[in-house]
Parts: sequence; structure tokens; C-alpha cells
Amino acid sequence: MKATRTKLKNKELLKHPKGSIFEEGYGQISKKAMKDKRLSIEAKAIYAYLCSYCGGGNTAYPTRDRICQELNISVSRYYRHMEQLTEIGYIKISETITEGNRFANNIYEISYKVR
Repeated sequence: MKATRTKLKNKELLKHPKGSIFEEGYGQISKKAMKDKRLSIEAKAIYAYLCSYCGGGNTAYPTRDRICQELNISVSRYYRHMEQLTEIGYIKISETITEGNRFANNIYEISYKVR
């Protein structure tokens, strides 16, 4: 009996059934970050959270307050562990400014190379 091969497009491979845990989105997490002993478990959670917001790209922009609320951590805890991610180079944070020179939001960029 001859095996048949079906060519699937990436979009078809990434489909998830309605009501699945992927319904609200998903992203890729690097194994390197998860294995990096320089990162605390909280830093890894923040990294994974941001990766989930990136989808197929490498930028995300949830607010700091949303991150803290959804990860159930304090703002000081967020800063303490985010510092690990930025110092090692896993995350780059850019601020966006409004026309009136006021802070608008952060853009989190997942780096492809780290220190």
C-alpha cells in the first residue's frame, strides 16, 4: 500500500479547534531561555507571558499593570525579574511617547540573541 502525503500550509497546521486553550492566541518560547540558570522562575514566567503575546512575531505591548495582574505579581517583583531579562538581553523595552511628550506604553521586543 502506498503512503499518501498531504501538503499542509502553515496556517492549516496552526489551526486550533474553537474553545481550545489556544483560542486567545499563543507564541513561541525559546528553550534556551527556559534552560538559562541565570533567570529566576519569575523571569521565565514573564518571558513566557510576553512570548505568548507576540504570536508569530517578536513584539508585544501589554501594559505593566496587566502583566502584574495576570501573573499575580507585584510591581516591584515585576521590575526585579524583568531586570534579569533586560540585562541578559532576552527582552528589549522601548517606550512610546505621545505628541504631548507623555509616556504612552512600552513595546517589548523578544531578542533573538542574548549575552
